[in-house]
Amino acid sequence: MGWIGVTQAGGVPSGRYHADVFVEGNLATWGEFTVLAGSLPRLYSHTSTDVSVTINYPWNWKITDLADYEVSVVAAREPGKPTFFGVTAWLTTAGTDDDVFNLFQYNFDAMQLEFGDFSSEEPLAFTIAERDGWLNYYTYTNADGIPIQGALAGVLVPEKQNVFILLIESDSAEWDASVDLFDVMLSRIEIIE
Repeated sequence: MGWIGVTQAGGVPSGRYHADVFVEGNLATWGEFTVLAGSLPRLYSHTSTDVSVTINYPWNWKITDLADYEVSVVAAREPGKPTFFGVTAWLTTAGTDDDVFNLFQYNFDAMQLEFGDFSSEEPLAFTIAERDGWLNYYTYTNADGIPIQGALAGVLVPEKQNVFILLIESDSAEWDASVDLFDVMLSRIEIIE
């Protein structure tokens, strides 16, 4: 018994599809399926060689891909809103999940200094790019007085000697409406081997 998956960077367009499955040159089975139009926007794919990841983001978001001597970042931001999705790559120091937790704390300490009402929850186990990682939710009010809800996700990739940290934020009033989009974006993260 097995299964077949159909994927495409940015998502499979809605429509009716026919699939033929061949085994050793012989038609083993066939089937038809329909991909229904969803409420999520069309997604584009961007590969950052500096960060060593591929992300998918809504077509109308602005992409930024930067690298310097200490950190590399690829990020997508919704124009005119605080909605943000970013990935950074850091070199490991301990080679354990402590690297993830230390980077979470580094980010949270900086946010606490800037935003007095910053608060975070305890980290939860989370899967990122088919690897075991961690997720930590937080909230604060930004300089414009907008309540922000966000999450840091992190995964250790020992063979690359890297920790990948993902930062996701949106206006708290829009967080629940954005969760499906963020879940799709998180599920499509690819770490370049």
